[in-house]
Amino acid sequence: MVLRIKNSVVYWGLFLGMLFLGGPSKSRADPCQKDEYAVGFGKVMMMTPLLPIGMMGYAHLPQKVAGVHMPLMSRTMVVERTCEKAMVGLVIAEMGMVFHHLKSSVLERLQEKAPGIFNESNLMVSATHTHAGIGGYAERFLYNITVGGHFKAVESAIVSAIVDSVWQAYQTRKTAHLTITTQESKTDLQFNRSLGSYENNPGW
Repeated sequence: MVLRIKNSVVYWGLFLGMLFLGGPSKSRADPCQKDEYAVGFGKVMMMTPLLPIGMMGYAHLPQKVAGVHMPLMSRTMVVERTCEKAMVGLVIAEMGMVFHHLKSSVLERLQEKAPGIFNESNLMVSATHTHAGIGGYAERFLYNITVGGHFKAVESAIVSAIVDSVWQAYQTRKTAHLTITTQESKTDLQFNRSLGSYENNPGW
């Protein structure tokens, strides 16, 4: 397996930083004769048992999720430096936000499955910040107002999907060669949705 990662993607930059910067210091001998990695991927659908339900961040009370048009997924990549058993995991969940209590619940369940493998330092749980995902799982009251409250069943379903995707990635690890590549785009791929506001930022 060959894994190529574009350096323009912030997620992967942070992710590899967790792996490489968290590894052995250059000032002491590297226990590895060569870099050997194992990489695994996981993908699990996130679905609420409660329907209809409000969307996280949509903030329009009549707008309710009544079914699945496009499945929202929890995607995980796990990378292990096999020679020293150093491992990191990156979760990208298609949801509005990830709160601390969600990650804590994910880690608690992972400890039950495989004690001592994942912790606060080597597992990153992030969100795509979609405004068309299920709501009602936040730990803060403000984020649940337009959804109708906090629903434990929704929170549990999200945590289960994330845990399952991490476990799937961990279980499917295979030997891989990692390279970091750069690429220049000949077209504009990114823009600010409010360019005028952005340009009015002081000192920018």
